Amino acid sequence: MKFINNFPKHLYKENVLLSKYSSMRTGGIAKLVFYPACENELLAVVSELKNQNMSIKIFGNMGNVLFPDQGIETPFIITQKMCCKYTVENNNETGFTPQDNQCYIYASCGTALTPFALSVCKNGYEGMEFAFGIPASVGGAIYMNAGAYGGEMGGVIKYVKCIDMQSLKFELLTNEQCDFSYRHSAFQNNGKIIIGGYFCVNKGNRDEIMSKAHEHMNSRKLKQPLEYPSCGSAFKRPEGHFAGKLIEDCGLKGYSINGACVSEKHAGFIVNKGTATSNDVLKLIEAVQKTVFEIFGVMLEPEIQIIHN
Repeated sequence: MKFINNFPKHLYKENVLLSKYSSMRTGGIAKLVFYPACENELLAVVSELKNQNMSIKIFGNMGNVLFPDQGIETPFIITQKMCCKYTVENNNETGFTPQDNQCYIYASCGTALTPFALSVCKNGYEGMEFAFGIPASVGGAIYMNAGAYGGEMGGVIKYVKCIDMQSLKFELLTNEQCDFSYRHSAFQNNGKIIIGGYFCVNKGNRDEIMSKAHEHMNSRKLKQPLEYPSCGSAFKRPEGHFAGKLIEDCGLKGYSINGACVSEKHAGFIVNKGTATSNDVLKLIEAVQKTVFEIFGVMLEPEIQIIHN
């Protein structure tokens, strides 16, 4: 790929082992990966990939991403260097002025969600307790409208900064324009690239906020199989049901295909017992879907982001 000569060496790596990044610890070799550290570097990479008529794949913390065993031939971008910083924004490009009891915070897309949420909670602002423990980047969490324990990103995001792929310019979308719903945002369909988010949270009782955040984390540790690699919840919650309950009622706890296994602790999780490939995980997803549909007539939809070359 001769066009990589247009970039400084620090901006990319070749022949990257994807299993080092995937939270499932599976996946083959990526031919070329870019690591932008700021908005302008990201824009430069995206612009060049567009000029080369290449698809644009962007990942953050990769907490729910399943990479193919055969690897990825086309270049893609990891935003973990962007920039893991967040700032209080009382005077900002959105024109929004927070009230006295509010805090307005900008977090870039590569910011790890859990330490960000914990920092917000420690400073006595409520609204981010649900996110403490979610293994995602801010960008990925906005993209998926990540949520837990009754909260979700759409409830705290005021604006999202993004790149418009037609104009290759930065723009701001309001919460309403982001079209948040259960595990959905407009970014899954509009082709725009998330740069960061403006969060609006309210002042509260710090002790109560921290207590709730730690309660959520303790619940995760008690109920979720955090001791094994996984992509988090394997399936979205079907209307009127809970995926884990349906899977458990089918007797599938502990069911495995090679190293991929339905967790004995929480049937809504598929874990890697150490030898799983991405193909094993895909076969297990299909087997679970088939069994649940045959018994309950419910087709489970994967929450895992399955990446194809």
